[in-house]
Amino acid sequence: MNMIQNIKRGEATRSAYGAATSTYKILKNGTVVRIRQIQAKDKHGIQLGMSQMSPQSRRNRFFSAIKNLPDQTLRDLVEVDHVNHDAWVAVTGPLHFPRPVGVARYVRDTHDPHIAEIAIAVVDTFQSQGMGSIFADVLLEAARNRGISEFMAVVLANNEKVLAMARKYGATRQFLSPGEYEIRAQVDAMTQPALD
Repeated sequence: MNMIQNIKRGEATRSAYGAATSTYKILKNGTVVRIRQIQAKDKHGIQLGMSQMSPQSRRNRFFSAIKNLPDQTLRDLVEVDHVNHDAWVAVTGPLHFPRPVGVARYVRDTHDPHIAEIAIAVVDTFQSQGMGSIFADVLLEAARNRGISEFMAVVLANNEKVLAMARKYGATRQFLSPGEYEIRAQVDAMTQPALD
């Protein structure tokens, strides 16, 4: 069986929790991406990905147009325990020199481990290719396997792409502060929308 047949079948490597640790997906433009759990060695690639995001994309993710992540923030983003804080990176290119094109993560609430804050970032050239929906599905699978029942995120009010995707997944939104919404979704109620 060739690689494309395996990709279309959605074969994945699985962790002890049953969640996929590595899988391949085909984007709307035909690009094959590998989705895998983030590793400490991804620091340089994540920083490179930041340089490929527009100021608005960086603002949407970090609430600031920050160009380079400070060392401690970078460590916090890639050195995760894969239980209370987990993250996945999407890469393209050869296995020996992968190019990161997006990251998705959840961090459990310290007061209620059934709630997790989620975040997704995709470099501009890969936006509108279905990456957000692919990452949302990865987060959903992980949540279901790890006892997380609710997702939440703080979103800028002008981040229409994320707000539209949240509506497709049945999330509610609540005014948080001027220019910000908090979105929440019950994991079991979320349905998988078609890639858009």
